[in-house]
Amino acid sequence: MEFYFSDANLSKDRFMQNVIKDGPEIPLHVFMNFNKLRALTEDLKEIAKALKFSKTLKLSEDDTKVSRITPFHPKSQEEVDLCTVYVERLPPHASIEWITSIFSEYGVVAYVSLPKFKDVTRIKGFAFVEFCDPESAAKAVTAYASSSEYHLLTEDPGQLCNIQAFNAESQQDEKGKRRKPAQNQKRRKMNPMLNQNRKE
Repeated sequence: MEFYFSDANLSKDRFMQNVIKDGPEIPLHVFMNFNKLRALTEDLKEIAKALKFSKTLKLSEDDTKVSRITPFHPKSQEEVDLCTVYVERLPPHASIEWITSIFSEYGVVAYVSLPKFKDVTRIKGFAFVEFCDPESAAKAVTAYASSSEYHLLTEDPGQLCNIQAFNAESQQDEKGKRRKPAQNQKRRKMNPMLNQNRKE
């Protein structure tokens, strides 16, 4: 529930954008339209009970509606760009949860976009990872500078400025543990100016 109301999701989710136009409070039954939540429970009382422990959401007095504690103020596109990293060469089994678990090491992951082909099952091999702040995005880029391929988000994936490469599986040993880059490997620092489109 907190994800549905997050800044990152509200700035991209058209359904939620339309719902909050009617007011900050949303009836709990509306969220039965979300398959992931419905798979967990269809009992609105259980959802209301869980929301009472939330630090970002609050219930109405009758426990039938939910809203954010703080108003939604969308980030500018420039702010979003500085918080976002474009990742490619992802393995076929990559999922939003898998990508989030990897990049959470560098900061709070606010949103992951993982495009798929029309058959819905196969991913296209790249993703957009949005952090809550630019510093976390910079940490992620720097961490993989020696062995991976990153791009900072710009208007079009085809015009992205290449920063570094990413291949999470190559960063793991046979036991599944993350390998640290050799000490003699150089790491490039992230330059905010690379966020701008290059014109050939």
